[in-house]
Amino acid sequence: MVKRIILLNAVLLFLLSSCGGSGYTTDMDEAISLRAQQVQDLELMYESTLLIEEDYLSDRKDLLSVYQGRIDSLMTKVESKDDEAMNALAELREIEASRRKENRLLRRETEERDAALEYSLDDIRRIYGHPNASPEDKKAYKAFKKAMKIEDDKEDQFRDDYYKKLEKINNTYQ
Repeated sequence: MVKRIILLNAVLLFLLSSCGGSGYTTDMDEAISLRAQQVQDLELMYESTLLIEEDYLSDRKDLLSVYQGRIDSLMTKVESKDDEAMNALAELREIEASRRKENRLLRRETEERDAALEYSLDDIRRIYGHPNASPEDKKAYKAFKKAMKIEDDKEDQFRDDYYKKLEKINNTYQ
């Protein structure tokens, strides 16, 4: 748990330091750079989320070990107002709340920057991607789309890797 808190704080500090400014731009090169930073931050967020999930599942497994590893066994004891079970349920709910809070903090740190970047991308599409754009703008926009595709592919790969790792973690603690 302490390792998770230290890592979470380090990630939050990194994300905060990399967010400088609103993130809005209509400059294509700057937008590509911001998108690359966004994808890099996303990889960090995925890794942090995996640590949060692994710690949560480990704590949950330890807590439920007294109840054959099953929440329904715990709840049966709770229904009979068993004090130990009531305390275990309270602790379980606390670790669940902590998990949600940590994940929410991670997402919140990049929401504004991500929204500004989305506005940037939409505006760049309108400015440079319309049918009446100059040949130079069309050429630059084509290169921009190619660079954005590279970042999108990286994001897709990070997401796929994240879900594979998450599935592995979940299988480990079942």
